[in-house]
Amino acid sequence: MPNYLLIRESPVVLECDFRRFTPGERHIARLSRHGVLILMLGGELRFEEDGVPHALRAGEWYIQRPGLRQSGRAVSLEPYSFYVPFDGAFS
Repeated sequence: MPNYLLIRESPVVLECDFRRFTPGERHIARLSRHGVLILMLGGELRFEEDGVPHALRAGEWYIQRPGLRQSGRAVSLEPYSFYVPFDGAFS
């Protein structure tokens, strides 16, 4: 099944930046009010979203959904990513 994103209206980008985890670092625990597009550039980001585990690697992307609890029980493997928090409608 192909990955695709249907945007119903232009999203409002709140900020964007690169992020590199230190050895042994975990994803923060939060309940995000915004969507977050994660573009993986290296390493492996491990986190749970409403208890469902995810592992993202270089070349992959993911959108963390607003209103879901994110946490990092597992240690990430020094991920390097570009992240874009945004407000907008998507499916």
